[in-house]
Amino acid sequence: MTLVIVAVLLGAVAAAVAVVMVLYARELGLYEAFLRNRPLSSNTRLNAGTHLPGCTGLAAAVNAQLYASASREAKTRQDKADLLEGLASLSHDIRTPLAGAKGYLQLACDEANAAERNRCLQQAEQRLNAMQVLLDQLFDYTRTLGSQEMLALDDVDAMAALSGVLAGRYPEFAQAGREVRIDAACDALMVQADENALRRVLENVVSNALKHGDGDVCIRVEDGAMVFSNALLPGDAPDAEAVFDRFYRSDAARSTAGAGLGLPVVRELCAAMGIHASARVEDGEFVIVLAFPPAA
Repeated sequence: MTLVIVAVLLGAVAAAVAVVMVLYARELGLYEAFLRNRPLSSNTRLNAGTHLPGCTGLAAAVNAQLYASASREAKTRQDKADLLEGLASLSHDIRTPLAGAKGYLQLACDEANAAERNRCLQQAEQRLNAMQVLLDQLFDYTRTLGSQEMLALDDVDAMAALSGVLAGRYPEFAQAGREVRIDAACDALMVQADENALRRVLENVVSNALKHGDGDVCIRVEDGAMVFSNALLPGDAPDAEAVFDRFYRSDAARSTAGAGLGLPVVRELCAAMGIHASARVEDGEFVIVLAFPPAA
């Protein structure tokens, strides 16, 4: 009798297991069909058709991945649209000095007066130089996008890198009648960074202050960070939340040569090195903060 009861129980268990396996197979088949037949552009989500253990959680995990994928695709589309819009604006900015240069060159060719011909040639050179600035910034930005994974982080003296950048920019500061004031409690600031990339970051920050700022440039070193500040040009009101965006230029900056790619290069390189770059506007000054990770 005992053996009969055991056999009956085992049979019942086997039948129950078979039923559960059939239900799981059916549910997983529905999941497979959903994922296989769901259009990539669809917003539909997976609904668990049963409360079997694991099915609800699996459906939730699948939906989370679908949502993340849709978010990435939406961001990619928006980034592409922003890039095309920026390139269209940049192409216009390039065509303008190019057309002007061609016009002045034609005038120079037709001009008999030597003084006037030289003036036309100088005007043409100025416009070609402005166009070169735009193209150089575009090249620098595209080069940055392909170099982030090649950075070699090591202990670097950020103060020494800054000194080298400022020495190279000294003639420009002198010509503009501007000075650099440094407030630092130490002679060295050891940070984890790629030396060449750090120099490019500092070059672009200093260059931004020269081109789009006014008065002296103040650099304060404190708590593992470099704080750059300078007065704004009259009428300039940059959006501190957008200055690191690709192709961004404030209204006042549009009157000067530049593609709006200098600070985006700073953002990309800083992100690759673990440096936090931020900006703010306060009391008529534009401030950029580079917060460095500590050296190893």
